[in-house]
Amino acid sequence: MSNISNIANIMNKLYKAMDESKLVIFVGAGVSMNSGLPSWMSLVKKMQSALKIDKPEIDNEDMLRIPQILSTQNAPKYKELLKKFIKNDKESNSLDDLIVKLEPDHIITTNYDHLLENVPSQYIIKNYTVVYNDKTFIDNGNDGNHFLIKMHGDIRDINSIVLKESDYLNYSNTHILISNFIKSLLATHVFLFVGYSLK
Repeated sequence: MSNISNIANIMNKLYKAMDESKLVIFVGAGVSMNSGLPSWMSLVKKMQSALKIDKPEIDNEDMLRIPQILSTQNAPKYKELLKKFIKNDKESNSLDDLIVKLEPDHIITTNYDHLLENVPSQYIIKNYTVVYNDKTFIDNGNDGNHFLIKMHGDIRDINSIVLKESDYLNYSNTHILISNFIKSLLATHVFLFVGYSLK
């Protein structure tokens, strides 16, 4: 099958999922980087610099360990760096606008920022219920809701941020409802990943 046929087949599946309200758009850091926010790697490098760890290459294990070490050794500095580099004063970009304009059934993101919530008011983001932990899911989760699920937390609630090694290790215990809901969507919906390297 040619590349053009593959693309046409994928597009047909996406259109069908949209028509049937079965599309979920999964938004990664690449989308927020278009508004000047840092990638996961650059955020961890800022933390590495604060720890004065001299290691030119960061591997996958370092990506979790460095935030863990900084949080353990200097929790105020860890929180300060998050607030400093994940700013709420950034404007949504054209990708944020397009994602919301497509009106997927749900939007899931690993980003902590508010770029999706801040798209221009003529779009329908107000029809999405924002949840970022199990408490907000319980408080706001009703059948039929369209969700913007910030599965790694929200910068307004620093304690909700998932970045450290312990956050990932404990995720299935601390985010039971969100995890199960996303698993159920994987079984019933079509996912479009945007802004992910998929490493």
